[in-house]
Formats: sequence, C-alpha cells, structure tokens
Amino acid sequence: MKLSKQEQTKIKNWLYGSGRDLDISRLNYHFEDGDPVNILHCISIYQNKDGGFGNGLDNASMNPYSTYTSTAIALKHIVEAGYDKDSKDEVLDYILKRILKYLSNNKEYYYPLTDKKNNKFPGAEYLKHGSTESKYYPTCIILGSLYKLLDPKNVHYVVAKTKITNILESYLKDTLNILELSAISYLLNIIKNDFDITCQLEKFRKDIDNLDNYNKVIVNNNLVSVTEEEINSLIENRLKVGLWDVRYNWGNKDPEQEVSELKEISKVAVDNLLILNSYDSLE
Repeated sequence: MKLSKQEQTKIKNWLYGSGRDLDISRLNYHFEDGDPVNILHCISIYQNKDGGFGNGLDNASMNPYSTYTSTAIALKHIVEAGYDKDSKDEVLDYILKRILKYLSNNKEYYYPLTDKKNNKFPGAEYLKHGSTESKYYPTCIILGSLYKLLDPKNVHYVVAKTKITNILESYLKDTLNILELSAISYLLNIIKNDFDITCQLEKFRKDIDNLDNYNKVIVNNNLVSVTEEEINSLIENRLKVGLWDVRYNWGNKDPEQEVSELKEISKVAVDNLLILNSYDSLE
C-alpha cells in the first residue's frame, strides 16, 4: 500500500493553510525543491538570547525560556534539512555557535528532560519538573546532532563522542520508553557507519518488537526491517480529515492544549510523510 497522491495533496493543502511556517518550510525542502536555509530562518525565530530554544518550538510545552528538549528539536530539524559538518552556511554557523554556548551551561553528564520553568506554563505532564527524568531524551538527539554537525577537531565534538560511547554501553542494560527509543534510534542511525553498534541494534530490534505496528514504524528510523503490514499501519492510522493525531498525551485540560495539538499535528504530518517516503510508500 502507498499513500495516494490525492491523500498527499489533502495533507499538503492543510499544511499550507494551517501548518506552522517551520513545517511548511520542511515540506517545501523535502518535496518541492525548497531551500533548506528557509528552515534555518524559521528555527532561528525560536532561539533565545542565551542560545537555547524555547517559545513553543517543543509543542508539548508553552515555556518561552530555553530548554534542552526544545534545543534538541532545533538540532534535529537542522540535521533533517541536510546539514552536516561539511556545510558552509553563515546562518547555520551563527545558530550553532549560540547553541554550543547554551549547551556549555549544562554541567551534568546528561541533558535534563524537564525544566523547573516548565511548571509555570501549560504543557504536557512528562515535561513538568519533578516527573520522571531520562538520560536518553533529549540527550541522544543532542549528541547525535552534534556528532553530525561539528568538525571532529571541535571540543564539543570530542565530548559528544565520549558521551555517545558511554550511552551506548548504558543502553544495553536499560529499558526504554517510546520517547527514549525514538531518541536512541536517531542516535544509532547517525553513528551506524562509525561505531560498532551490532549489540545495540540487536537489542533495539527486540525492544521495538514489543510495540504496536504504528509505533514500531515511527520509532524504527530505518534501523531494522519492517513488514508491509507495519508500514501500512502508518497510512491507515489517520484521523477522518486525513491527518495524523498527536503523539503525546497533554495530560491536563489547559485552554492552550488545542493550540499545541494543532501545531503538533502540523509537525507530525511532515514527520510521517518523510517516514513513508523513506520506505517508498508515497505514490
């Protein structure tokens, strides 16, 4: 099964009418020969003076202040736009320089999932300070992105490489939730040609076997083989309007929930189109 051109057009028309500028820029870059620098310009809107990202870039939090989860999302979008350590772009250099300054403020081995300031603003419960922490999300997203984007001589690259080695060892002993599995799969996909991840891939394959078909495809990141039935689940599991639902549970009844969910639907639409395209499942 492939997502029909008619259904794709329906999704794209919704995005052009109601989607975030960032997601429209992503859509244009991947499917309409758009300029990736437009993605950088859209991302820069969410960057704070301290170099980190906030201001609703993470749709699960209305916190305007910088957080590591929002910064991880920004880095992931940069990598998704095709940028790497060999890219020469003034806008990219400016954004990255400020990101590295912000990340340098973290004195912990891992980048925290939650932030105290999240509690002052509407947002999903899993991001509230005092809830369960994670050493995989957003850490794996940040480390994988830095490994992809930085010159090997950069001190931040050297530190990231050391942390990657340690987190790969930790993964073999830990049980991860879906959010964390998505993060580790992102990291594994980036480093798979430079690290021996045979054991990690074997564990990852077993971990995602416990997920339903829809989430298995979402999390997989083309690391291990999936069946046609599993890919079809991504096409079939849509709302009546042809779009996909949000992937997180807001967990409360804040009035801003609807706004957040619309933004997340915009993001997920492009995410899932990219996943289907990677499996040659678009007409």
